[in-house]
Amino acid sequence: MNFGKNLTIFRKRKNLSQEELAFIVGVSRQTIYTWEADIAGPNVVMLKKIANALDVSIDELVKGPSIEALPNKMKKYSLKYLQEYKPLSLNNILDWFVKLEIGYEICFGLYDEGIKDYSYHLTVLGEVIIHNQKGYEILVEEYNKDMIKTKTFSLIARNENNEMQFLGRIDNLNGVKKIQTFKDDEFVKTFGGVASTYFEKTKSFLLKYGDTEYKTVEISYLVDDNVYIECYLDHNLEPLLQRRFDKNRKSFETRMINGSIYGFFYDTITDRLK
Repeated sequence: MNFGKNLTIFRKRKNLSQEELAFIVGVSRQTIYTWEADIAGPNVVMLKKIANALDVSIDELVKGPSIEALPNKMKKYSLKYLQEYKPLSLNNILDWFVKLEIGYEICFGLYDEGIKDYSYHLTVLGEVIIHNQKGYEILVEEYNKDMIKTKTFSLIARNENNEMQFLGRIDNLNGVKKIQTFKDDEFVKTFGGVASTYFEKTKSFLLKYGDTEYKTVEISYLVDDNVYIECYLDHNLEPLLQRRFDKNRKSFETRMINGSIYGFFYDTITDRLK
């Protein structure tokens, strides 16, 4: 059980210090420290107080993020434009939703016409060096719509000068590790190039999902010439919802980008969207 790590992650996501969380649940800062260091643990009553304070379930608090928390079918949502927002520089791999911090975890699901198709659980394991380039190893676990794990592999990535770069991939083939890097043609063909993580123009939107409203920031970008993404971030600048549009796709909703028409394809939501 990684309760201490989970508590730390969820506390930081709420932008709470140990002192602030201690005040909310009625314990000392030292008690929060001992919980996060796994020196001791809270009782059931205190677990409920902590979960309420951090807006997570007790199960998430004890076991960490879970793909099972993602609904099989999305609730209805709406987006209302509010105003222009400020430029942003992010330390996230936006298409994977993960922030490059050791111990960071996130779950997200892909929804085609509102029905969940695939789910992913990502964990940042630690720092590695490939060909003298330092990056972070990200464990990727993929599940199909029946919640059966279909793939497990690791990606190595880094953020350098406001650009995200993939450095390598690690697969386990029948007990033998297959390692590809940015010096291998097969890897470069899929993960080559860089993606900007600095956004000059952003917008503020009110996202209503079910009965809950979120004030969000929209960033938009082209993955390549064929895919256009709109991503909505919460107050911690972590993704809640992503919408994908494909070039020349016939759809009820379209975008005109650089003279080309992109049609809506599917939604992606994270376990932060309640």
